[in-house]
Amino acid sequence: MKVLFIADRYDPSDHDAASGVDYMIYKTLEQKGINLTVVGPFKVLPTLSERVYHRVHKMLFSKRPVKYPLSYLKATAAKVGDAIQKVNPDVLFTKHAATVAHCEINKPLVYLMDTTLIGSRDQWPIFTNLAYKRMLTWEKRVIAKSSQLITNSDWSASILRDYYHVAEENITVYPNPASIPEEIVPKQVCVEERNFAPIRLLLVGREFHRKGVDIAIQVVRELNHLGHEAELRIVGLDGQNEPFVRYMGLYRKTITEELAGYVANYQWANFLIHPARFEAAGIVPGEAAAFGVPTITNAAGGLATTVADGISGVVLSKGSSPNAYVDAVLRYVRDKNSYVKLCYSTRSRYDTELNWQFAGQKIIAALERAAKVWL
Repeated sequence: MKVLFIADRYDPSDHDAASGVDYMIYKTLEQKGINLTVVGPFKVLPTLSERVYHRVHKMLFSKRPVKYPLSYLKATAAKVGDAIQKVNPDVLFTKHAATVAHCEINKPLVYLMDTTLIGSRDQWPIFTNLAYKRMLTWEKRVIAKSSQLITNSDWSASILRDYYHVAEENITVYPNPASIPEEIVPKQVCVEERNFAPIRLLLVGREFHRKGVDIAIQVVRELNHLGHEAELRIVGLDGQNEPFVRYMGLYRKTITEELAGYVANYQWANFLIHPARFEAAGIVPGEAAAFGVPTITNAAGGLATTVADGISGVVLSKGSSPNAYVDAVLRYVRDKNSYVKLCYSTRSRYDTELNWQFAGQKIIAALERAAKVWL
């Protein structure tokens, strides 16, 4: 099967580009023997009028304009069209709607999204209404063109069914896997010797407010206030350290030493705390699961699929207070046997669902169905 992999602004051969998901998909498909040709990455080169519009928009509105200028959609459509003619693939694959929204497609298309624009608009509206109206037009076009759709949560799949009326057999769901190389994942974990002196909380994220860093800080403060010694590490951000809180900064996964340092944080932690106010489909809970570290999170966006409540962590109600996180932590601190059991079931979920071998099989099956139906 010959697949045209349609990139976006980011190079899928670069693990440090964006979230690293494009890289993991590309490498997984390549390792499974799929004949891949990449078109892109593409540069965003807005016209003078588009740059002026963007600048004026920032002055007048607090919310964002459209994510991509129209000139980008037209330019990528032309390049993708040329690549289709040149490569003559069996299937097209992309996770970026803007690259194919204006493209004339005469091949089966598999479109992967962490969530729909509808879902993100409803839970985390960061664009203006006009921007959403324009971008929803793009999304509708791409979904209509797609033979198969892949998404990373049951929440997102329900929007595809209920809003876009996509048939069940054309939807594939798998939880977002870990974005770390398999070779650095331990073959097994041993958690019996972990202790809670102190309670070690880890947060991994690059956006302070959306990822709920302030909530995690309140949690660690409250734990200490209640007499439970606790520490919080924040990976992905720089900041001013304070008692019980340490900012670890950003690690590059393409640098061996930095990757080792990144992984060491998971090996240090008792829990990954992920109090995100919105998350389309989190990646870091899968990384934590690789080391048998359960995640304490809430049901924002697609997190209730990424984290299986009671199996790979705790899923609180959406928008839960810091005290709810404190109670969840202390429930397992006070019951070591339940904590050990949760750690092992967390690692088991990594082995069965939160890895790229599993995800790769799901993607390939969708590619094969698309190609078969087209024929």
